[in-house]
Amino acid sequence: MLDRLRLQLLFDLRIPRASAGGVCQLWVCILENNISAIQQELFPLCVMLYPRLKVRWELVRQLIHLLGVEVRSYLEPAQAQQYALYYQALWSMFSPEVFPDSES
Repeated sequence: MLDRLRLQLLFDLRIPRASAGGVCQLWVCILENNISAIQQELFPLCVMLYPRLKVRWELVRQLIHLLGVEVRSYLEPAQAQQYALYYQALWSMFSPEVFPDSES
């Protein structure tokens, strides 16, 4: 089942180019069965760049939510359950408890 999920993620999903970087990191995590690509590469880069670019953490969370909705729409229930482990890890890294929105 995991192999089928991996193939579907690689070939079937049509992801907009604007979200390709984070999506690619998520796919790497699923394919390697390891969350470290997001934890060690994407997350530190976001922490460094987003505040300087004035990207609000709420926007990041909205995009993560929309990514989850879109990806789940392509998956069967068993595949979505496997994906959910990685989605939850990604969500928790950018959660309001970690990055509360500041009043602007």
